Amino acid sequence: MSEHPQQQVVEIRLNHFPGDQQFLGLGGDYHSYPETPVLSLMLTVQLRSQALGDAQVYCTQDGDRLHCGLECDAGHFYVVDRNPESIIVKTGSNLYFSDCGEEERVLRREPDDKVFLLHRLPDTACHP
Repeated sequence: MSEHPQQQVVEIRLNHFPGDQQFLGLGGDYHSYPETPVLSLMLTVQLRSQALGDAQVYCTQDGDRLHCGLECDAGHFYVVDRNPESIIVKTGSNLYFSDCGEEERVLRREPDDKVFLLHRLPDTACHP
């Protein structure tokens, strides 16, 4: 963080639990376009000043990246593979962690809070 003194994010996690989640649109009622699978993930963000909490996100393929949107049209971001053990998350807009109308908690798309490198944790660190 010393290289990015204006950065507010101190922790960011993107979780996928294959045993509990599924690609939506494969025979389900949720998705309008069943030929386009949707990946369901959980985004967790902690700022210097506050915990924004968790947000359910839904991702679709967009060329060589995933386009992910928070529930309730609360913002979007992109996920790009960097290598087999890491990904890059690029914010596309402010991200609102508001639980669809409750108190607003926002990750603002500021210069030092736009691109994040996330490394895969060992399976033993994951909790379903």
